[in-house]
Amino acid sequence: MTVRSLRIIWVCPVRQRMRVVRYNRHYLNGNYLEQIRFPFFVPITEEIIFRGLIYKYLCRKYGFGIATIGSALIFTMAHFFVPMLWAALFIMGCCLAYLFKTYQSIFAPLSFHILTNSINIIALSWILF
Repeated sequence: MTVRSLRIIWVCPVRQRMRVVRYNRHYLNGNYLEQIRFPFFVPITEEIIFRGLIYKYLCRKYGFGIATIGSALIFTMAHFFVPMLWAALFIMGCCLAYLFKTYQSIFAPLSFHILTNSINIIALSWILF
């Protein structure tokens, strides 16, 4: 989730908003291990899979445009549990692929991914608790 996606949560219908709040409370409610794992370890795994493997394969086979869209779609589908954020996740996946292409290193998209997840943990902890 990104900071922009937090705004989407408050605009969505109450039923969907409550589903997201329950989901986030389940994972963030006083569980400090989750608050460390979510912003740091999950992005490392995701970037290795989505940019290091999937994007590189698609880029070799189809080129930058298809690889960006394809890896962003797969990134979005991997986060299927938050349907109201699919558009934001797709855009983030495209941005991460662009960072990977621009800097020719996994550390640029990894840093951005860790930053957005950290901001989300702080914001959700502040909003929900």
